[in-house]
This record gives sequence, structure tokens and C-alpha cells, in this order.
Amino acid sequence: MDVENTIADNPINKPNPNKDEGWGNFIIIRHDSAASSEYSLMAHFKKGSITKSVGDKVKIGDVIGLAGNSGYSLELHVHYQLQDSGARVANSLPAVFSSYFRLAGNRLTAINSSTPAFQEIITPGPNLITIRDLRR
Repeated sequence: MDVENTIADNPINKPNPNKDEGWGNFIIIRHDSAASSEYSLMAHFKKGSITKSVGDKVKIGDVIGLAGNSGYSLELHVHYQLQDSGARVANSLPAVFSSYFRLAGNRLTAINSSTPAFQEIITPGPNLITIRDLRR
């Protein structure tokens, strides 16, 4: 696991030009075991919001952090990619999501289980949204 949690959010539409801070606040999580070749990278979190540290276990349902606009980012979001190493720059792998909404224009379509297309915009499905999320 690798974590950065100290980079300030950018003003909207003004990305941080510092290439060393491109991911902004991020976490890289190794899947399953030391022998695994799958890692999740999540980036652009709000400064100080990442709840996990190197060595922590992560399980389904854990809050990892809050969406932010840190690093090379134009607006509030969380970037996710499945990748083949724990490096900050790695090859992406296809990822299957169990429940999400696909956004096309102003229309949301519920998806039960699929791999999003390249650069497709998605949002959590109804089983991942909580009352707390709706109040933000």
C-alpha cells in the first residue's frame, strides 16, 4: 500500500501543474496477498481525508476517503483504476463493478455487473449509496 494525504485541493478548473503531484492524494491497495498482481489505485481525494495507512487491511464497505480535487484534476471526483503493480504508474487492467449507474448526458442507467467502457462516467449504484451520501 502507498498513500499520499497532504496535497491541497485545487480551485475548480485549475489543475495542479506539479507533475510529481499528478495523482494528488491517493492510495494504492494490494489485492489479496503478496503474490497478487492486482492493485487498486484511487486518487484525487480531499486533503487529509484518507482513512487508511500503509499496512492497514481494507474490506468491502470501508470508507477510504472523501472525493476531492487534488493533483492534476479539474473538478471534484475520485479516480479509480485496477492495475498490474503497486507503482504510481502501471498498466491498467479491466475491472468489473457489481452495481453502478452509467451516466450518458443527463440519463442514468442502472448496471448490475459489468466492466465500464474506456472513459465512461459512472456513479455508485443504489446498494452503495447511503443516507449520509445523499446529504452532501
